[in-house]
Amino acid sequence: MMRMPWKAPLVVWAARDLMRHPLPTLLLWVSLASLVALVALVLLLDHTLSNALRRLTDQSPAVVVRRVTPGGWAPIPIEHALHRLQAIAGVLHPRGRVWGVVRGPGGPVTLVGVNDPVDHNTVFRSLPPLRAGEAWVGQGLVPETSDTPLLLGGRRDLTLKIVGQLPDDSAMATHDVAVVHVRDARRLLGLEADQASDLALDVFHEDEADALRSVLAGAFDWPVQITTRSEQLERGLADISQRSGILLIAFGPALLAMVLLVAAMGAAGRRRRWESGLFKALGWTSADILRLHIYRGLLVGVPALTAGVGAAYLLLFQPGITWVARLLFDWSGPPPGFYLTVQGVAGGFALSALLVGLPFLAAVFWTGWQTAGGDPADCIEGGL
Repeated sequence: MMRMPWKAPLVVWAARDLMRHPLPTLLLWVSLASLVALVALVLLLDHTLSNALRRLTDQSPAVVVRRVTPGGWAPIPIEHALHRLQAIAGVLHPRGRVWGVVRGPGGPVTLVGVNDPVDHNTVFRSLPPLRAGEAWVGQGLVPETSDTPLLLGGRRDLTLKIVGQLPDDSAMATHDVAVVHVRDARRLLGLEADQASDLALDVFHEDEADALRSVLAGAFDWPVQITTRSEQLERGLADISQRSGILLIAFGPALLAMVLLVAAMGAAGRRRRWESGLFKALGWTSADILRLHIYRGLLVGVPALTAGVGAAYLLLFQPGITWVARLLFDWSGPPPGFYLTVQGVAGGFALSALLVGLPFLAAVFWTGWQTAGGDPADCIEGGL
């Protein structure tokens, strides 16, 4: 009959041995939990931001065309531009967009002008009709009381009535956005009735966007800047990776702490060599001593790893948490909505546990192996 490697009496002995040294055990547990929480937090944050960016980018136009001058951005004559785009094969749903940045009650606000009915944007379709003098706002612009108007300043100042809030699942892109009627947007931005901020269009296949770049560049009488959806996604992911890399700087002290932890465990193993000598003199085998060391590590490590990944999840997704928005985006108030996939959660938790757990278990096994392989007489004499 095959012998089971898990021995309950040794587990109880390992637990009692840990209770004999409560302070070192607690410090070890806190160190491991903190390390895995740090790793899991960064991995989950990177995944959820990238996932949210991909979801929002899928709803954006395939190509955006902006008119540029030596002085910067310039408005586009919409009728003339749309006439030029209609002659290009492969261009779908060309449309002018009116948007810009204006002064808001707490700082800059991204202003978006829409017509009624709203087309080509799934974010706005679930909202009530919008009339002149009214506005939909993102989470960052929601007032404390429902009857508080929205004051916006641009080429001229406007006072708007808030009639709706943009969906929570779009908060990553609409946190500080105010959506108004296109006539109000043109007044704030100083645009004429036949002018737009830029042009947006769709294509049959994503690969056609890059192929149309040269055609679009030569279709107008003025220089333009062309941005595709894939470029927007690439820039956004690069920005997220850069921000995540800043957080990963904390891994330097964490790795140093792990090295010190391994060294401390090795020192503790040498100090207990005399105990191992006594155990062997009483009939314990080297395998029993090695199991005892491994059980000690598992009794501390498994709860610490579990608590670490749980703490990381709560720090990121518990309702009311605002530190992520303040740290990464300098937002105040409600945080944006974060969403995870099952693969992202499992991968982040598993990778964080492996990055911290494997070095820890390796240190446990090595110190246990060194102790179990010693001669009983030498162990006893060395400890006296």
